[in-house]
Amino acid sequence: MSGDLTPEEIVRVNSHELTALQLVTQRERWAEERMIWEARLRGTMLALTEAQRVGLRVLEAHRAGRKTVRVADMLDQP
Repeated sequence: MSGDLTPEEIVRVNSHELTALQLVTQRERWAEERMIWEARLRGTMLALTEAQRVGLRVLEAHRAGRKTVRVADMLDQP
């Protein structure tokens, strides 16, 4: 039931200080979860081979609506 409460109902049932604490705590949790997700994403990106990175860029270009891409431009230059 508590998950179904509207923000107004939460404020009515709780004190404003408690509601503010809950909001700040949740924001901190989301920030921590985002940092963990970003670290995992960086690790995944580092583990990709060059061909996989190029394939990912081609997929991103396709999703952006580009019909053609120049793969040679996507290769890492020494």
